[in-house]
Amino acid sequence: MVKSMKVKQIPFPIELIEQVDKKRKKMGIGFPEYIRHLVLNDIQDSKEDYITSQEERNIAKSMKEFSEGRYTVLRNSKEIRKYFNKLFKEECPE
Repeated sequence: MVKSMKVKQIPFPIELIEQVDKKRKKMGIGFPEYIRHLVLNDIQDSKEDYITSQEERNIAKSMKEFSEGRYTVLRNSKEIRKYFNKLFKEECPE
């Protein structure tokens, strides 16, 4: 069941954001998904659906891949560019 969404702004100390970013990047999920994951774990006894089933599948897939060590670490913009250029060439051969 898809619920309507509401946006909330929550101030975080920079140090906390940096720690969260390290952890969620290792998990392969975005900041909003990570926060939703934490909140849902906290209220897991609730019977209502707060995320779409597609979001739930994406989070489960990312967490499974992370636990299996199936992720790529890209440390800087050069590595990012090289990685995505390689993907693009594999997807679109000339």
